[in-house]
Amino acid sequence: MNREGGGQGNPQAQAACASCKHQRKRCDSTCELAPYFPASKYREFQNAHRLFGVSNIQKILNAVEPDQRAAAAESLLLEGTIRREDPVYGSFGIVCKLESELDLCKQELYAVNRQLAYFKEREQLLQQKEQLEGILEVESSLSLNKMPRGFYFGDDDKNLDQAYHYQSTLEVGEDVKPFDIHLDQMIEFR
Repeated sequence: MNREGGGQGNPQAQAACASCKHQRKRCDSTCELAPYFPASKYREFQNAHRLFGVSNIQKILNAVEPDQRAAAAESLLLEGTIRREDPVYGSFGIVCKLESELDLCKQELYAVNRQLAYFKEREQLLQQKEQLEGILEVESSLSLNKMPRGFYFGDDDKNLDQAYHYQSTLEVGEDVKPFDIHLDQMIEFR
């Protein structure tokens, strides 16, 4: 990493990394923290230093695999910044907030799915109702004579007036006993 800067007397002078700048020491090419904490991240490093301390930051970075050190450094900076904004809960507060938002979204999704199921069922019922009304219109247009309510049992050749008439007990306003069969006229059996 090229850390050249314009010093007063030395044009090859290096800009101190955030760690060395915080400790007010000269940053040389052997600085272990320079690749992870550049001078541009000085404010974030101050937050991480307040939370962990420089020696603990070095211990954490040394305990991590070399290819994972950059991610660990970013994590330390992020944790320091978050802890600065919320000293009580820190990143745990953010996790709790996101979990509550997730639960709220799940509840909203459940309510929307229930509403969708309701409207789908309602649409099916309306379609069935329209089909039944269409069938009833076709049947009523096919019938030539207006037939009285009830069922007639008799021969098709004979007049309907000369058959047994069964009247339903479900008809409103009628005083009919269950299975009451009226004999309009006696049918002759041959």
